[in-house]
Amino acid sequence: MKRLALTLIFISCLPSVTYAGGLHESLRQGLAARKASYEQFMKSLKTRDIERLANADKQKVIRQHYQEKMEKARLAFERVEAKKSRQAYLNFVKIRDQRQKNREQDRRYYQAQQESLRETREKSRYKINKMEEYQL
Repeated sequence: MKRLALTLIFISCLPSVTYAGGLHESLRQGLAARKASYEQFMKSLKTRDIERLANADKQKVIRQHYQEKMEKARLAFERVEAKKSRQAYLNFVKIRDQRQKNREQDRRYYQAQQESLRETREKSRYKINKMEEYQL
């Protein structure tokens, strides 16, 4: 790169040197060839820069596209999770209500059993008391 820069500086002085001292023709052609290759190199650098910028733009567009896709996927996932969460809560409430209902039914059944047992005891006490009265 340094060599090219020095060549460019030398080439920029070329017309004055050529006319002033009469530079050897082969040296002048070599310098002209170097100047042409340097210009070609600079054009290729510009082309590469343009391509790099174009590729960077493409990469940016692609990155943005995938970011949008990821955002849509994340939102869809959150919707599904929210739906699952809502469904889980509804299932929980349903199970809780069912258990509460079952507890109420069990409590009523237990009370009915206790009441039935109490009535049976009272009847049997009544019969026992009646029998004792007859015996006395």
